[in-house]
Amino acid sequence: MKILFLSKWHVLPADTGGKIRTLQILRWLAKHHELHLVYNASPDQTKGPQENTHGGLPGAVCHSVPTQTPPRGSIGFWIALARSILHPAPFNAYKDRDQALIRAVQQLCHRIDPDVVICDFVQTALNCEQLNRWPIVLFQHNVEAEIFARQAARAPHATWRALFALNARKMLRFERRMLPRFDAVIAISERDKSLFERLYDSRHIYVIDTAVDIDYYKNVQPDRQSHRVLFIGGLDWVPNPHGVAHFCHHIWPTIRRAVPDAEFLIVGRNPSQAFIDEVSGIPGVRVIGTVPDTRPYLAAAAVAVVPLYMGGGTRMKIYEYMAPGLPVVSTSLGCEGLPLRHGEHLLVADDDQAFAQAVIRLLTDRRYATRLGAQAAEFVRRNFSADIVARQFEGHLIAAIRRFAARTGAPRSCPPTTTRVAQADLESAAPWASTTPGGVAARHRLAAPELDGRRISGHLDMKAEDEPEDA
Repeated sequence: MKILFLSKWHVLPADTGGKIRTLQILRWLAKHHELHLVYNASPDQTKGPQENTHGGLPGAVCHSVPTQTPPRGSIGFWIALARSILHPAPFNAYKDRDQALIRAVQQLCHRIDPDVVICDFVQTALNCEQLNRWPIVLFQHNVEAEIFARQAARAPHATWRALFALNARKMLRFERRMLPRFDAVIAISERDKSLFERLYDSRHIYVIDTAVDIDYYKNVQPDRQSHRVLFIGGLDWVPNPHGVAHFCHHIWPTIRRAVPDAEFLIVGRNPSQAFIDEVSGIPGVRVIGTVPDTRPYLAAAAVAVVPLYMGGGTRMKIYEYMAPGLPVVSTSLGCEGLPLRHGEHLLVADDDQAFAQAVIRLLTDRRYATRLGAQAAEFVRRNFSADIVARQFEGHLIAAIRRFAARTGAPRSCPPTTTRVAQADLESAAPWASTTPGGVAARHRLAAPELDGRRISGHLDMKAEDEPEDA
């Protein structure tokens, strides 16, 4: 199968949850198919069409398209944000549209004639709007309107609350407009699939599970004797510093009173100076910041925490904690969309006091912490390897090609490397793997909060009958 993968930026370096998830799938696809990547790059990152980027994607052909994007917080960034207010598209879709990338995608499609085109994230979709001769699949890692709505609910200042609420309404219209244009939409949880169907009346949503690179963590052993608590996550993604700061101010003092030598390590890229100043003076808290390899910190910790109160999608970091057997305490939102059970795979707590007591128990009851970590590690290793999830993804690409053929009357053949992955093969890969829409069994599913088109998390006021705006 010949695949063209469109993203705003290169998947490498894989320094975000979305990039890590995507990279694992692309590596597998590159081994079994002809894979082309096309994306924007700053001029100093552009190396030409045969770029292979440090060996991170052997077998893939990378096509980088130069662009100039103002850095976050710069004058150019604020000008773009101001201009986007009057534009019907949400800010992230407005800024990700690039005319040179649009031309490159069109030219590449005509030159290589792919069997299928994959668009990574809905905000990238304006760069492939004109492609109608090829099946197009949307790989959607979040319900983007929900993320904006949750940020509007938690933003500390009225101006930011208004901007996030505005973009939540815009994104609701944008996602409703764009999703039906794809031959398939691949979501990352049953919960997201349900929201797409309910909010946008979409009926071609497929699900893959969240994968983890099992081999990468196989030699990591948590330090059961330590009293170190660990958080790993990008600190330039608003929900992470927001949640960690809340943990430091409202949960960590209780833990320290019970375990005086406890230490909290905060690992993640690009922490702001304001965030460092806010939490660094709290006893026992250390901001590590950007690191080239998280495994030494996983090995140094006894407990991992996921104190998230806004955001969307699924958290890659939870499976990365679990793979080496590190026990996890998370908010409900932090483990949202993952087929995990409280008390069996992790501890879930939304109340500050309950969260603190869960961490204290894992720090002080080593036998219980070891058992919980081992159960989680076995569950992840057995069911969520990158190969299993990539095969699910491949099956959904085949379904999209067939849907396109049925819709247009222009059948496209699937090469032997694709058709060899039969329905029975996918179902045997994991108990809930399937080429049909839906990838996680109900027996593993956590209850999701009720959401609808009028009220996403209580902060979208969007009538279902509203017409989508042109973007």
